[in-house]
Amino acid sequence: MNRRIPVLVAALLLVGGGLAYWLTRPSSQPKQLVLYGNVDLREVDVAFNGSERVVAVLVREGDAVHKGEVLAKLDTSRLAPQVALAAAQ
Repeated sequence: MNRRIPVLVAALLLVGGGLAYWLTRPSSQPKQLVLYGNVDLREVDVAFNGSERVVAVLVREGDAVHKGEVLAKLDTSRLAPQVALAAAQ
């Protein structure tokens, strides 16, 4: 019985140390939430004043975009006479 006490104490210390390490170890997972999925849009309202044609699409489906990034460019050649008229006045 005398020999069991040190073995029991050592086992408890090992279990306690392992538990303490498990609860206080730094997390290897990033703090950032990353979600994957698809956004399916067929029609969107854009902030254009007219119905100009799209000249260039600068991003493709699946590309990461940021707020304020230019996604497409419009053909503004129809507006050139109006700009010239406003500049002349």
